[in-house]
Amino acid sequence: MLKVAKKYILAFSKESQNKIFEAIAEAGSFEIIESQGEAKEEDVLKNLQTADYRLATMDFAISYLSPFIKKPSFISKFKDSKILFSAASLNYTGQEKVFQEAKRIEKIEKELDILNKEEKNIQNNFLELEKFKGLSFLPQDTNLTFFSVIAIAKTQQAKLDLFIKENKLFQKPLTSLGAKEIYLLAGLKENKDKTMAGLKVIKGEVVFYNFEQSPIQERADLRTKAKENGRVMEALKQELSLMAKKIGSFKLYRDVLEVEKINWEIKSKTLFGGLLDYIVFWGYEKEVKKIKERVFLSAKGSHLIEIVPEKGEEPRVILENHKLIRPFQYVTEIFGLPKPGEVDPTPYLAFFFILFFGVCLTDAGYGILLIVFTLLPLIFLRKKLGDTKLLRLLFYGGISTLVMGVLFGSYFGSTTQTLQKFPFLYKTY
Repeated sequence: MLKVAKKYILAFSKESQNKIFEAIAEAGSFEIIESQGEAKEEDVLKNLQTADYRLATMDFAISYLSPFIKKPSFISKFKDSKILFSAASLNYTGQEKVFQEAKRIEKIEKELDILNKEEKNIQNNFLELEKFKGLSFLPQDTNLTFFSVIAIAKTQQAKLDLFIKENKLFQKPLTSLGAKEIYLLAGLKENKDKTMAGLKVIKGEVVFYNFEQSPIQERADLRTKAKENGRVMEALKQELSLMAKKIGSFKLYRDVLEVEKINWEIKSKTLFGGLLDYIVFWGYEKEVKKIKERVFLSAKGSHLIEIVPEKGEEPRVILENHKLIRPFQYVTEIFGLPKPGEVDPTPYLAFFFILFFGVCLTDAGYGILLIVFTLLPLIFLRKKLGDTKLLRLLFYGGISTLVMGVLFGSYFGSTTQTLQKFPFLYKTY
């Protein structure tokens, strides 16, 4: 059966605010926020901005930590399927600590971004230095001699050799890059302009050396810098991995901030200094009755009214079925909960799902294994596991598989004809 939540507004006098919050806390539906007295408009807006800023910071931190979160084991998903929260589980000191860790994550993100850019620049510099692979000194002009690094197509090699011979230049091959050869040329400084003009004729290109030290020294410095950057990046990632273990606290404080933000938004829209206060919430009839009893006993004159959802709002829904059918809700939840007004398919798919489960396996041996390995945790680990819907579903599947296996005579992949070779087993069958 599909249970659809309704939207309620609880109005009460400001004098009874603390009693209302205490009653709601006892009902286990809301988080208590202590009353700070009547707030000024500027204070409310300031608190709203603070809550919004902190919420954005926590959202960023949670998103940034996601790659560092270890995938939970199958058992831990059952054991820790929900974050249990009490009023004292995250006090002010704990909230500030979590927020400061989120701020630290922002700082780490900026540091890693800078380091990644530096790493990219280092790789680009290494590629640039490949052009000067055979060069052991800075290609700088002296009083009498000029030095220049040039790149020329391999097809122009003969023209270059003739040009060097005619101009009485010194050449040293440095490296080869694709279809081009890189050379170091040296000659008289007084002939530099003439030489450069001649190089253009044979389609030679000057390769500028944009470093302050020799190529050998530059490579050594780049390796040292890359190693240091790698060490720092690894340390920062280790720090993020440690923070990722506290992701539950981050998510918890994020939800607390969202409630705070909604609270300040409501206050910013209400008349400051008024006589009434209110809370808007979604609730199911059974739970709302409990809240109503507690609230009206604590604060007389309070009013609980069902209101119409705003346009675009979709009521919350939950599935509630007989305990025998409840395990099949797991299948429905996998495909998505029905929308309000739709039919809960769980009672209808239960029979066919379990039937086809057994038909698909059709092996009495596998059915027995399923029954044993699901029944034991259900008996001995029920309290630790909490939600046992999946285990009970597999238990039902084991029964169906056993029945189908017996009907079709299949035991661990063997037929009854195979069992005839084992008289004891065949006699038992």
